[in-house]
Amino acid sequence: LQNMGEWPFFQTGRKDTDRFAFYRVRNAAWDIEGLLLNLTIFEIMCREPFGKVGSWFAILSIIVGEKYLNGDWTYELRREAINQ
Repeated sequence: LQNMGEWPFFQTGRKDTDRFAFYRVRNAAWDIEGLLLNLTIFEIMCREPFGKVGSWFAILSIIVGEKYLNGDWTYELRREAINQ
């Protein structure tokens, strides 16, 4: 129990099930976020509200920003929740 994370919800007593539970809960939120981002990107692609070049720049900005923010944030949450 000394090596467990700080969130009691994920303290199952085994590291593999802690990690599995963490990623199942995380993926539920990330699936909703991914769906919303994909719908936003689709709308920008279809309507081109910023013109052709501006719309593609907006799409690339959304994709790169999402990857940058979620990558590091996931590792920080995982370290706090399950200490892995």
